Amino acid sequence: MEYSDYLRFVAAFGFIIGLILVCAWGARRMGLTPQIGATENNKRLAVIETLNLDTKRKLMLIRRDGKEHLLLLGDNDITIEGGFDAVQPVAQPTTSITQQIAGNGASEKEATHEIGGPVLAQMNRVVSLIRERTAS
Repeated sequence: MEYSDYLRFVAAFGFIIGLILVCAWGARRMGLTPQIGATENNKRLAVIETLNLDTKRKLMLIRRDGKEHLLLLGDNDITIEGGFDAVQPVAQPTTSITQQIAGNGASEKEATHEIGGPVLAQMNRVVSLIRERTAS
């Protein structure tokens, strides 16, 4: 083997190591690497639910340290409601429960409030306000 063969091998090896380092850096920048110290049991932050309002705005309910925050993400990010105590997940209503509440003379707004709780009622109110604002 000649000296040029060794030089070509070292250059190719350096190029491959460089590609590996660039890919590792990119994965870390995009958040694809696992967080050290954050296991499933001790995560402090979680996205509970998201709701797309339109192409530019989204409502997001997040939980942090046992507190929930309702965020409106879009052109100007706003915390709509923050710091209320986290509630246990609410089961999705079945048709029979919805019909039962509607059959008792309750309005749709009251039925939503009873089934989904105050967070769902607040989210529905925000969605309706945003739709009214964008319509005018």
